[in-house]
Amino acid sequence: MNTSSDQLGLEIEPPQIKSRENVRDRGEVFTSRKVVNEMLDLLPPEAFGLEVTYLEPACGEGVFLAEILRRKLERHALSETHVGLALSSLYGVDIDCVNVAVARQRIAYVVDRFFVSRGAMPSDSMLGAVQGILAANIVVGDFLKPETVTLCQWRGIGTPNPTQRFFRLSEGMRQTEAAALPQLELAL
Repeated sequence: MNTSSDQLGLEIEPPQIKSRENVRDRGEVFTSRKVVNEMLDLLPPEAFGLEVTYLEPACGEGVFLAEILRRKLERHALSETHVGLALSSLYGVDIDCVNVAVARQRIAYVVDRFFVSRGAMPSDSMLGAVQGILAANIVVGDFLKPETVTLCQWRGIGTPNPTQRFFRLSEGMRQTEAAALPQLELAL
């Protein structure tokens, strides 16, 4: 996980528009970090609790989700379990697989920086958990077509046998057992 941020370009402000075609075809316009921070500063501190769930239906390169995770970890994380809880409460969907890959890298980088800032190295199991959670929670799909989106509900993070339940967003929306769905308390 100790990949240089310069190599990944995660410290560089991404352009708001990658191409005119992306704007025309998909309405793709990225939000600057400055605006992301201004928007998140409007939320109360409890909005960044470890298990408060966020779903970003057009996550782009993950700028919102990475900043939300950074704030959660900064306020509450004391252990790898806390990191896992915070990470498993973030969901992102984007129609562009490149954006999803960058979002996963950006979020993993936040986890890496968290450990580095504490002079610690994550365990091998934590590294595997980060990759597994990101693969299940930051996904390619079209949120306007719920049948294209598969999400994962996590239970028992920090226990010897955590479980996961995958479901299509379209199925989850129709289920009557609402308690079995991830609690989407705050959606961006």
